[in-house]
Amino acid sequence: MSENLRHLHQLRPRHDDDAVRERLAQASITAGVILEPSEQDPRRFTAPGTTDRVADEAQVTMAPPTTPSRLPRSAPGDGLRLVPLAAFHWGGAPRGRFGGRSATIAPRVRGDHILIYVAQGTLGVDLPGLRHPVSDGRIAFIPAGTAFSMQPPEEVQGCALMIPPHLAHGLPVELPHSFQSGLPDPADHALLDPALRALGAGSPRNAVEASATSFQLGLLAVALSRLVHGSAAQQALSHRITEARPLTERFLALAGANLAQEHTMSELARDLGCTLAHLDRACLQSRGKTALELLYRLRLERAVGLLRDTTTPIEQIARSLGFSSVGHFMRAFASATGRSPEAFREIGRGGEEQI
Repeated sequence: MSENLRHLHQLRPRHDDDAVRERLAQASITAGVILEPSEQDPRRFTAPGTTDRVADEAQVTMAPPTTPSRLPRSAPGDGLRLVPLAAFHWGGAPRGRFGGRSATIAPRVRGDHILIYVAQGTLGVDLPGLRHPVSDGRIAFIPAGTAFSMQPPEEVQGCALMIPPHLAHGLPVELPHSFQSGLPDPADHALLDPALRALGAGSPRNAVEASATSFQLGLLAVALSRLVHGSAAQQALSHRITEARPLTERFLALAGANLAQEHTMSELARDLGCTLAHLDRACLQSRGKTALELLYRLRLERAVGLLRDTTTPIEQIARSLGFSSVGHFMRAFASATGRSPEAFREIGRGGEEQI
């Protein structure tokens, strides 16, 4: 793609000169008036020949458009929008699985399609239980209704296009129905830049603009279809993710059956017939976490069950879950839940709070 989208994050809004701003102020035209279309002109007019008296009831009624091809305007904040990628953050409030605080933003559903282009840098798109890295030169598509979260770093360059679903109806090639990402086909590079720029101008307001919007969306749909069917890189990535899931599940089953044995991660990987690096890659691709992070999570899940459902002493729980000491277990549990094991057990017994 050209340098235009690469440096989209550097664009600044245009500032009108003082004379224009003064005329707008005198006419009572504000951002709120512009964003909220009205059937009536909000300006008040002074009766001819007077200086101080204002005709309070004098308003100019604007006839609604009669052209059949005129489309309804989108509400403020709705419609096609193209924004710098570093400014597009999405997700719900951070929430730990066991009631404590979490640094991970929870996935949240959006009602519009999202197309992401990364010109430089890397970001992660988090779907429930799975992280998808998107790096230099790649595009990703997140269909409307998909729960996801993302926090692009400040240094990432690129753009995010928000597409209202109704604008994609009737395209010759449908937009994907599930998350897709990968490298664009070389034949599509020259088309994506102008298509994104044109769509970023906003929602269509007449038949001509609607036709142009459909054409540009059609180009994006074709490019996205080639990511799935024609991109060797995307096919290889999908194949790796498919292979990663069984290995991750085997790891969790093996680790869960041997928590008290205090096996090292290298020993677990060897028992699975792979290297630790291979195991970590599989866990990251299928669960978005390293093997060690998944092991800690498994231990805490078991700890929650034992504290809530049994009277097993805390020292015995720590040993059975492979923690090096009671202190290690207590620190890890408090960090994850915000409570000590004793406090968690008391809450569970009293029925005051459900975790």
